[in-house]
Amino acid sequence: MAKKKKTPPFAIGDKVASATLKNLPFVLFLGVLFLLYLGSINSAQRRILHIQELRKEVEALRREYNALESEISYNSKFSNIKGEAGKPPLNLRCRGERVYRITLNDQ
Repeated sequence: MAKKKKTPPFAIGDKVASATLKNLPFVLFLGVLFLLYLGSINSAQRRILHIQELRKEVEALRREYNALESEISYNSKFSNIKGEAGKPPLNLRCRGERVYRITLNDQ
C-alpha cells in the first residue's frame, strides 16, 4: 500500500486561494451586488430624510397660512375697519347715517 503524502498546514490556504481564483467572476459579481445594495439603502434613507424635512416645512407653512388667514378675517371685520379709519392719518368718523351710492350715467 502506498503511503499518503501529508499536506503541510499552509497548503490549505493554497486550496482556498485556488478555489477563490477559480470562482473569481462569481465573487466579483457578489461584490457588485453588495455595493448596489448598500447604494440603494443609502438612497432610500436620504429620500426618507428629505420627505420628513418637507413634511415639517409643509406643517410650518400650514400654521403660518392659518395664522395669516385668521388675522385677515379678524382685521376685515367692520368694527376693526371702523376703528382703524378713525386713527391718523385718515381721521374718518362714522356719522351713523345711511351710505349713499353714487352712480354716473355715461352716455
